[in-house]
Amino acid sequence: MKIVIDTNIIVSAARSNKGASFKLIQTILNGTDQFSAHFSVPLLLEYTEQLTAKGTLTALQTADFVNAFYEKGTLNEIYFRYRSVLKDGDDAMVLEAAIAAKADYIVTFNTKDFKGVELFGIKAIRPNDFLNFI
Repeated sequence: MKIVIDTNIIVSAARSNKGASFKLIQTILNGTDQFSAHFSVPLLLEYTEQLTAKGTLTALQTADFVNAFYEKGTLNEIYFRYRSVLKDGDDAMVLEAAIAAKADYIVTFNTKDFKGVELFGIKAIRPNDFLNFI
């Protein structure tokens, strides 16, 4: 099973070591056979920007996290842009990574922002629901 993590999950996990976001990220970083996390270069850069911009992590902590995520996840190249499918360009970036990965799920707190991803065979799901599913 393949997933793509929305930036809001990454930021939430960095802010608190409680909750489903943190547990999901820890599961990825510790390694799992249940699913694989996928990303694109633009999405990884978005993670970096948001973790640093929100003051959530220092630049060094952000670099350490992104490097660990890069090592445990799978990089997918984007060949097509789907910017007109979703209203928010940052959400479209997540969708593009999910399409490139042929992901089953986009894990996000904002499932309503991903209406229509079902057309690509992808389901938007909240982190707690995903953890309960696996």
